[in-house]
Amino acid sequence: MAVVGAGGFLGGFLAQSLRDAGHEVLALGRGDPLPTEPVDVLVDCNGDARRFWANANPAASFAANVASVAARATAGLADRYVFMSTMDVYGKGCRAPASSGEDAVIEPSGLDVYAFHKFLAEQLVARHAARSLILRLGTLIGPGLKKNPVFDAINGNPIRQTPDSTLSLVDLAHVAKALAMLLEMGDEGVYNVTAAAPITIRRMLDVVAGAHGRPSPDFHAELLHTDYDISIEKLSALMTMPDSETMLKASLPFITAGAA
Repeated sequence: MAVVGAGGFLGGFLAQSLRDAGHEVLALGRGDPLPTEPVDVLVDCNGDARRFWANANPAASFAANVASVAARATAGLADRYVFMSTMDVYGKGCRAPASSGEDAVIEPSGLDVYAFHKFLAEQLVARHAARSLILRLGTLIGPGLKKNPVFDAINGNPIRQTPDSTLSLVDLAHVAKALAMLLEMGDEGVYNVTAAAPITIRRMLDVVAGAHGRPSPDFHAELLHTDYDISIEKLSALMTMPDSETMLKASLPFITAGAA
């Protein structure tokens, strides 16, 4: 088994979790050569998840999030190709479970650059991999966190979303648990992997402030509004997922303040 992006936040955690479960794992960081011999499973966590950066730098984002996946997906490296994607591929459909199920029709013209590039990467994996498993993840939290609104709240950085915006969080441990289960089942296709219910920015700030014993940070001068309420009906038939607030409270003791 190989994990691409094992030097990163998600890939590093998954590589270690798979090792702890008894798998032999080839951990590949950014720029490392791909395996010269086929592997049974390739878990692709590589790419650049900086949404604001991707939207401002579409050519660079395409190279990082589409072209790199195309090179791996077409190389015939693995019997099973697991691609870590994002719930943002649903675009405005992210606002409600009824429009964010795995079988929802996605309209690419309605996506921002980041989501469009992740959607393109999904299509490449589904088309070229012998067997594919695509996990559309919520906003990640856990040890080693280096970005996103939870990171900003912990580090006192200005918050970019309106107080009534919502987030759909998922901790690394639940991503690892879902991955291990689906690999064991030999399942394929697409799964949403995120919390059972979202959390507002206002409530997230209250939880973080209470845990760290200091006031919430200020809001950014330019605010955007986000709404996430993702369907996890498919995954919930196989495992229990807590809500975003429960995951946040459980994760905060393991997330330390630090520079991005």
